[in-house]
Amino acid sequence: MSVKPSTNRLLLVMLSVAACHAPQRDFAIPLEVVGRYSFLVETPEGTRVNGTLDIALDTIVARSEAAPCRVVSEQSRQRLTYECAAPGTAGIRLLIDRRHPVTNSSWTYFTPVRKRRDVCTSWRTWEDGTRTCERSMPEEYIEQVWRTGDLVVTR
Repeated sequence: MSVKPSTNRLLLVMLSVAACHAPQRDFAIPLEVVGRYSFLVETPEGTRVNGTLDIALDTIVARSEAAPCRVVSEQSRQRLTYECAAPGTAGIRLLIDRRHPVTNSSWTYFTPVRKRRDVCTSWRTWEDGTRTCERSMPEEYIEQVWRTGDLVVTR
């Protein structure tokens, strides 16, 4: 099967137009930001995670000094998420801003928090059908709470 020269030119023009309108990368890191940085996470409970961010024009890699970090599967166009092991937690997530990784990144994690509440142990039912608590007892329980903060990044 032979293709006419005019068909080849048309195909070339169509491919050129498609290439010009191809989507750009989701993020572009400014050249002055490229390099290796140190990061620090300090939680209110006293957990510290130190590590490095290696920032290239199209790639950001997070490494913790104490334990490995892994990329979390669900990603967004604005953020790159790493999960790093940290003592006393189920893992700290680094939320790295793809456009401004040095200034707009943060960390987050779940932590157990001990709380107290009163639990009714004896109820009274009134003639109109309403119920009120006559006696209660304090109870402790654990609730998982999100903690978050700014990622401290230095050169």
